[in-house]
Amino acid sequence: MAGRVLQLLVKNSWVADNLRSLGPGKMYHLAYRVADMDPEVAEDIVSGHLTPGTMGEVALAVPDGDPIPVADIELSGVHDFVSYCRFDFRIRRVHPYPPAPARPGFMCRYVET
Repeated sequence: MAGRVLQLLVKNSWVADNLRSLGPGKMYHLAYRVADMDPEVAEDIVSGHLTPGTMGEVALAVPDGDPIPVADIELSGVHDFVSYCRFDFRIRRVHPYPPAPARPGFMCRYVET
């Protein structure tokens, strides 16, 4: 898996907030339905290639944009429950919150189209 990193996407900002609050060294886990996993990741779980010690990242999925990195992680366990998998991990580093988007200023305004 040279040049690639396991990315665990989350949809809820509260998960990102939890990871940032816990900080480096703490444990956490996330679970994903197999239907929501890249088939290559699922194959690596079944074949035993995705093991404790694998490095990865958690990122926040945002509509119409690139995922926002939240934390660098190290897997401590991968549990295959047939229809879903749970990833246990240790937080290695948390990323700072991204800068807030600029406020629009006026609430009633003209914008270019």
